[in-house]
Amino acid sequence: MKILLATSSTGWSGGQHQVYLLAKGLKDRGNAVSVITSHNSELGKRLGAEGVDTHFFRMNKEADIFTMIGMAGFLKRNRFDVINVHRPTAHTIAMIANMLSSHARFVVTRRVPYGIPSRISAKIKYEWFVDRVIAISNDVKQSLVRTGVQEKHIAVIPDAIDVEYYNPASVAPVPGLRGKKPVIGTVGNANRQKGHQYFIAAMPVILKKYPDAFFVDVGINENDRELVELADRLGIREKILFAGFQQDVRPYLKAMDVFVFPSIVEGLGTSLLEAMSMQRPVVVSRTGGMLDVITHNENGMFVQPGSDKAIADAVCGLLGNMQHAHALGIQARKTIEQNFSVQVVAKKTQDLFSILL
Repeated sequence: MKILLATSSTGWSGGQHQVYLLAKGLKDRGNAVSVITSHNSELGKRLGAEGVDTHFFRMNKEADIFTMIGMAGFLKRNRFDVINVHRPTAHTIAMIANMLSSHARFVVTRRVPYGIPSRISAKIKYEWFVDRVIAISNDVKQSLVRTGVQEKHIAVIPDAIDVEYYNPASVAPVPGLRGKKPVIGTVGNANRQKGHQYFIAAMPVILKKYPDAFFVDVGINENDRELVELADRLGIREKILFAGFQQDVRPYLKAMDVFVFPSIVEGLGTSLLEAMSMQRPVVVSRTGGMLDVITHNENGMFVQPGSDKAIADAVCGLLGNMQHAHALGIQARKTIEQNFSVQVVAKKTQDLFSILL
């Protein structure tokens, strides 16, 4: 099968990483895979270095007629079977270019659980000129359905995790945390929907029962004043490491005895999947895409969203029964291996594409 993946972001994000993994996974399955992305794209550099056929287009804005015409010519020359787009700007440009030229099967991947403001826009961009929409979770699917996209038009295929890379057996804990016990942590950017404020607010309660506990927040740094000042007001600043952005989160995950994922809004939660692949026992908000991943008390613990008390109670419960916590971690990794590995996700994606041809 001749497949084109398209994305317009230049930086390196979770979405770009997913395109990277999907390109490699589909190629490993014997498909002819090409990728189009923006000039100076980090994704393009990485895939190009690994021998994936990569092409660059200007995709700064959706209404770029010149890029549409140029891309239409590229599509007509190459005659792809399927085009799969992964960002809004790439979506619009590639959709119109496909209409002008090759008429390949057109598939949109959507990762965010937000409705589209206009129902007519939703119909045009996710139904009329699209053969199928891939939603990364049932929560994302339902957000599209509420906007007016027909349910039968949507397939749920999750994001992927490189389970060999996120393997606890091949990683050592970050040196600065080796002497700390127990370590409770989270990973996420500074967006309020990630719920860092609830994680921090839970710390004093946990410390009352486990005074030696230490906390690490990967993604938050000293410049995130609202959260740092919250830790100061609660008197627990010396008990938490704000680790900031980390290119490689594995050593931090390996150091954690419990991983907390307190997001309030989440399409699926790549950081959660990474922690589970690293065999961490996880405490997770019962909301969003996490409902597709966690079975309470089997591969993780659900808590009420936005409740620092619920987080504290769940963490203390796991720290008080580390045998159970260890069992949850083992089952968490099995869940990722069985349902979220690159190989599994690439096969599901290829099977969907094959149905459309």
